[in-house]
Amino acid sequence: MTGGATGSTVPPMARGKPLQLANVFVGANGSDNGRHCRRYAKARTSPDRRGATLCRTFDRAYRLAARGDTIEVEAGNYPAQTISEKTNSRAPAVLLVPARSGRVKIDSLTTGASWLTIRNVTIATGHEHERGWFSTGSNITLDHVNITGPWANVQITGGSNVTWKNSGLGTPRNTEKRICGTGDGEPVQLSNTTNLLFSNLDFYPFQPDLGNPVCGPDGNMHLETIRVWDGVNGWRLERSRFHSGDGSGTARVFVNKIGGEDSQNITFVNNWFGSSQGTVSIFLGGQQACTNYTFAYNYWEQAFIDDCSPKNAVKFVGNLATKPDYISCSGMTYIRDLWVWSARGNCGSDRWVIDPSRNLAALKHGPDGYHLRRTSPAINAGDKTECAKYTHGLDIDGQKRVGVCDAGPDEYHKP
Repeated sequence: MTGGATGSTVPPMARGKPLQLANVFVGANGSDNGRHCRRYAKARTSPDRRGATLCRTFDRAYRLAARGDTIEVEAGNYPAQTISEKTNSRAPAVLLVPARSGRVKIDSLTTGASWLTIRNVTIATGHEHERGWFSTGSNITLDHVNITGPWANVQITGGSNVTWKNSGLGTPRNTEKRICGTGDGEPVQLSNTTNLLFSNLDFYPFQPDLGNPVCGPDGNMHLETIRVWDGVNGWRLERSRFHSGDGSGTARVFVNKIGGEDSQNITFVNNWFGSSQGTVSIFLGGQQACTNYTFAYNYWEQAFIDDCSPKNAVKFVGNLATKPDYISCSGMTYIRDLWVWSARGNCGSDRWVIDPSRNLAALKHGPDGYHLRRTSPAINAGDKTECAKYTHGLDIDGQKRVGVCDAGPDEYHKP
């Protein structure tokens, strides 16, 4: 999906490193009018940093770019950018990247476009509401695009083949509250999209507004880190970390439709769900069926609720968590999960670590909460075939898994 610069010119050298070549250039001091903004058929280095031949907006640059072109953005802070759809867009994607000379920050980003890859920029929402990334486009990739701020939003509400990877949402150790009535809904909201990939993401703590009548009948914001509404078909969440200290009162991930299509074909692999204000890590609500849901090699510190009905091909493989012995496992597939409880249950080939206190400390993780210590019972507790199928041979850190996998997202490697 990633497009490169056109032409076969060998890049010039600067201090031993190749300069970046591009076809269209953007600068805060540029202009979208007439000759001041143009496409170069043969990719070249930035023609004029003074702005005489630079575009001003991402949208104008995208409209000028041909498929496979590179757009270079000069370093600086940019207001909210909307990149809208254009006719006849197709592969290879247009690539938008910062100039090598510095960092690019934008207040907010809306992508209605198609065949677009954005790399190495920051969406810095600051202390403004209703900002973040809002997408209805298709064949969109955001790579190394952090979305920062206590009120940051991600809303993917249409399109297909959307990828967000190697990035983070929010602010580490955040304690500021999202405010009801100002557009601060759930940090991530997903609906009516197909073939969605979230990979190697950090979800930092968000906090709910409490005791505010604007929030609803009980005066509280019922926060969820990720809210899946209607019609999400084909979502893979992998190698991601939901950091502890979050204020989600319902669940870190909550899947439940309102009135549209069921969400289906959902796969969670190699993720860590740290503790939150509530008691639930993953909640599958009762207003829809669960069709082709797979949870493989994850670790959730709080409850997993599976109220969806009917359950059509729901599978658990190699996960770590607590699981009471009295919970029914009927109607679902369980393969080599490792649970903590005070008594053994009976789910497929699963096993239990018996701890009278039902404490996850029995799994022996390191100080960060999810990396295994060398004495952990999770080492070699998973399987081989299903692990290779779902993890693609990698753990949460992108390190190789070999042989029989360790249960949970981390494959233990000697320091």
